[in-house]
Amino acid sequence: GTYNTYALRINHEAASNDSIISGTGQINIHSGGLFIDNRDNARVDFGTTAAVYFGDGTTPTEGIIYVDENVLRFQGSVTAAGLTTSGPGAVQIASQNNTGITGTVQVNSGILYLDWAGTGAGPIGSSRPPRSTSTASVTLAGRPKS
Repeated sequence: GTYNTYALRINHEAASNDSIISGTGQINIHSGGLFIDNRDNARVDFGTTAAVYFGDGTTPTEGIIYVDENVLRFQGSVTAAGLTTSGPGAVQIASQNNTGITGTVQVNSGILYLDWAGTGAGPIGSSRPPRSTSTASVTLAGRPKS
């Protein structure tokens, strides 16, 4: 199914256990952000069939993500018209052939991991690996990466 919200906060309270969001469907985050409150060495993991769409499901908007510690991992598709990450934690985009992120990817703080399996399109746009057919560009700490 499709799940609509204006912002999504996930509080991970169990030490050393990942929170896994799975199942088929899509989460539409209409105008707010995705806020992750992890604990200890656990991560929040959107599985391969859990799509996240920043926008109403038809028109993408800027995705805003805050991770307070550890890792937020996307294995399924992510759609956004620009993506801004912040917080001391990490965002890992591990989905392959993900062309849904367009515009600028801004990393204000923390870490952005882009996984590429070596074939096909990667998680966001790039002229070298991870390759993608997306039109995204990456900006680190306010400076465009060339």
